[in-house]
Amino acid sequence: MQFTYKFLKNSPGKIICVCKVEGCPWKLSAYAMGKNTSFLVVRHFIKNHKHSAQDVLESTHSFRSNLVSSIIVDKLRLTPDKLPNDIRNDIFKEYGFSLTYHQAWTAKEKALAEINGVPKDSYMLIPWICNRLVKTDPQTLSI
Repeated sequence: MQFTYKFLKNSPGKIICVCKVEGCPWKLSAYAMGKNTSFLVVRHFIKNHKHSAQDVLESTHSFRSNLVSSIIVDKLRLTPDKLPNDIRNDIFKEYGFSLTYHQAWTAKEKALAEINGVPKDSYMLIPWICNRLVKTDPQTLSI
């Protein structure tokens, strides 16, 4: 498993990379040797990570699950009981990137929430429904 990084600066004269995991000290800074050269000189390099490579996967759950949920929402309308491992296999076959089980499960939960709504939102309607019932039929008792 590899550590992933992001570019803070990426220009012909200067490159600065840091680890994607927040708080990790890993860093690489390199500068061009001159204006008309593509050779870079490493000026600053902190090679140690303060976490495991698995932490990178955990930091990408939100992005991947949001993306995947938007992809699978229509499929889940047809087959809402689709398993996370089936979602993982489908995404890999169709788009070529792998998901962890947790990412697929989270994506499924988000897609189902988009289809069915969030349960707590429906509970917010109960007072309104009770008031409407009482207004429609004064004999109705609502607590």
